[in-house]
Amino acid sequence: LCGDAAIAETGRFGRALELDGRADYVNVPDAASLELGGGDFTIEAWINPAATDGERCIVSKEAVQDLSYILQIRDGRLVLLVSSDGKG
Repeated sequence: LCGDAAIAETGRFGRALELDGRADYVNVPDAASLELGGGDFTIEAWINPAATDGERCIVSKEAVQDLSYILQIRDGRLVLLVSSDGKG
């Protein structure tokens, strides 16, 4: 957990992450299971944003010269961007 992200004892279903939108994030080590292109792939997130203006990242996987992706809220819309070369 980075920033002042915290694990809440009571979430909707068990525990939950608390991110206040001010530089909080979870950093997960790279793993083959996070790569696109190896078969079916699901990105899932339960979010409760306080605001939906601008660009607000939900999930991203960055890779140099490889497949990368980002699921975000952009000006009130849910957007999934996929790059085949890591450049966006």
